[in-house]
Amino acid sequence: MKNKKENKNENKNENKNENKNENKNENKNENKVKDAIAKCSLTIGEITEHSREQASVIEEADKNSGIHSVWEEELRDKQAIIINQIEEGFSEYKYLVLKGDKAGYRKFLDEIYALNGEEDSYADFYYGNLTEQQREGFLKVLSKENQNYVKCNDWTKSLYFKLNPELLHFLLEITLEELLFSTFYFTRYPCTIWGNYNMRFPVFFNDKKIKNRYQVLAEQSGLILE
Repeated sequence: MKNKKENKNENKNENKNENKNENKNENKNENKVKDAIAKCSLTIGEITEHSREQASVIEEADKNSGIHSVWEEELRDKQAIIINQIEEGFSEYKYLVLKGDKAGYRKFLDEIYALNGEEDSYADFYYGNLTEQQREGFLKVLSKENQNYVKCNDWTKSLYFKLNPELLHFLLEITLEELLFSTFYFTRYPCTIWGNYNMRFPVFFNDKKIKNRYQVLAEQSGLILE
């Protein structure tokens, strides 16, 4: 029979061994976690660097061409209303359908641009996605001035561009003439303008007060609400 002292010593030894094993396992797990974090950090760093490189490419192209390309993520970050299908807009957003002439639409878009400012005014332009044959066909139907404008800028870095007055008027003109269709995105007072459907432009909103504000602008521009 073992005495109490022997039992105590055995228990102490067992506890020490258990503690050592637990500490080893904890250290191993801790090291695994540290390794995983290091790998994740490296991956994030690589992704960040890749994003910087892409942004740098776009920025350099913009300096050379005079336009400002943006990623779709920038529009989404600014809560732009991006709609993939027109039916989605009618089912999920408040909307107006406008009808009018070129002068009315130009006045309306100028007012919206002034209201939102350059930093919150965007549009898409799909020229960069056209084939060479399609680009040639598109250029042929443009005025000489607009041909030069297209040729002097690089449209291949993105589908989305920050608006300035010249780009706004150019894209509105080709959309009204149904040569190529652009969608206009405004993010300070969010709305998205689709066109052109027989000189009708659906305009989408996610806020009733903003919708009412744009409705007043539309009426003041001589556009009809359908």
